[in-house]
Amino acid sequence: MKKVLFAVLALLGVSVSAAYAAPVELRFTSVYIDRHPVVQDAFIPWMEEIKKRTNGEVVITYFNPGTICPNNEMFSAVRSGAVDIASTNTNLSNGALLLSDAANVPFLFQNAESASMSVWRISQKYPEWAKEFDGMKLLTQYTSALMMIHSTKKPVTKFSDIRGMKITTVGGLDRDILKSFKANPIFVPLPDTYMSLSRGMADGCCLAIAPLRSFKITETIKYSVADPIAASPMWMAMSNDAWNRLTPEQQAIFTETTGEVLARAIGRALDNGSSSDAKWMEENGHVFNHFSAEEKAKIAKATASIGDKWIKKAEKRGYANAAKILDDLHTLGQQTAAEIEQEKAGK
Repeated sequence: MKKVLFAVLALLGVSVSAAYAAPVELRFTSVYIDRHPVVQDAFIPWMEEIKKRTNGEVVITYFNPGTICPNNEMFSAVRSGAVDIASTNTNLSNGALLLSDAANVPFLFQNAESASMSVWRISQKYPEWAKEFDGMKLLTQYTSALMMIHSTKKPVTKFSDIRGMKITTVGGLDRDILKSFKANPIFVPLPDTYMSLSRGMADGCCLAIAPLRSFKITETIKYSVADPIAASPMWMAMSNDAWNRLTPEQQAIFTETTGEVLARAIGRALDNGSSSDAKWMEENGHVFNHFSAEEKAKIAKATASIGDKWIKKAEKRGYANAAKILDDLHTLGQQTAAEIEQEKAGK
């Protein structure tokens, strides 16, 4: 039977080795543990879609953070080819992704889906933005869910309540935001936040709702300010070595299923997960507070200089159009939020 099959393949011009070629196996890791909504509702469906559309010729296996590469080494690991696919915060790139950090400026976005759409679109509009990812294949950019202040012992209801608090942050412009609040920011990687709070090393954290439950941070905090402050920009990229192992047809499938398509899926997963987890937290006694209009005005005034600082830093790096980039990003935030609302209204 095998001889007949081989003869048929030969007549069709298909080599036996090609017909029985092993699938391309890719290792994928990110900052998110496997039970996180981003993994469950965005990454895994995408991985399954890749396997389906390539007829099983490309198989992606997901690894939890820290298992095949430290979080703060993902950028260099993808660039060197040590990891096939990775996704994490832009601030864990040793300063290489300055333009992407623009998405960390406060009060640009209303939700994770619109923020993720905006970041991807602007990465495609400005070649210099995408150029920061030279040496790898950028698959998509997105953001975290919007970050809030969470505290362990006392509720935060006024701007002055934050003064002097030790608050953990995953870095980026979050530090500047917290400093503008007169807080004491402490850099702590997301997986280590639970330990820092449970041991009393910090009074609170500046994070989105989405990771709180999956990283067990909800076991340490009692209060949250429900008013979002800023998003944390994220990236997802593939090593050039892994990309070049794909056929042109397979590369086209990756292109079709990532970009804004995947950015939106991630954003929706974050927004839906945040809503669900916030409801669960309230049902379990967690208290959400809101700033008054007067307190919001104080915060806006205190953080107004952060965008200007980013512009000056980017201009010093040689990006003369930094102010235009930030202005466009703010406009995109408004446009994409309106698009999402129109889509919902049309359903």
